[in-house]
Amino acid sequence: MDNTTVIMNALLEIQERGGQGNFVIFMSDEEKNYFIQFAAKRGDKTLYGEAVSNVYLEPKYALDANQIERLKVIGWQYESEGSNLYKYWEANNDDERLNIAQAVIQTFIEVYGMSPLQQITVNVVLE
Repeated sequence: MDNTTVIMNALLEIQERGGQGNFVIFMSDEEKNYFIQFAAKRGDKTLYGEAVSNVYLEPKYALDANQIERLKVIGWQYESEGSNLYKYWEANNDDERLNIAQAVIQTFIEVYGMSPLQQITVNVVLE
């Protein structure tokens, strides 16, 4: 299954199953801790997403100014410099989930340096 489909299925799962504290973590590189995560409760049409920032990265894997600027161009934003970048995403249908999946893949490739052919890892938690 390709990354786009994997992401879309996981987002739909946290919207339709589980309970109040559902989340999914997409990881492109465990060693570097490059991840993007989304949270929702069952029935939510809006997802809260976070892209890892330097606060949670070892210095040798820290993002440079160009990478941080690229995150902002993709649509991620800082609440404060001491947090991950975040965005609220509308996810009312498959087209909107596809847009989210494409942004996640774009972030992994353009910011975190993932190969376009690399498979991401997924951890869905339903609470």
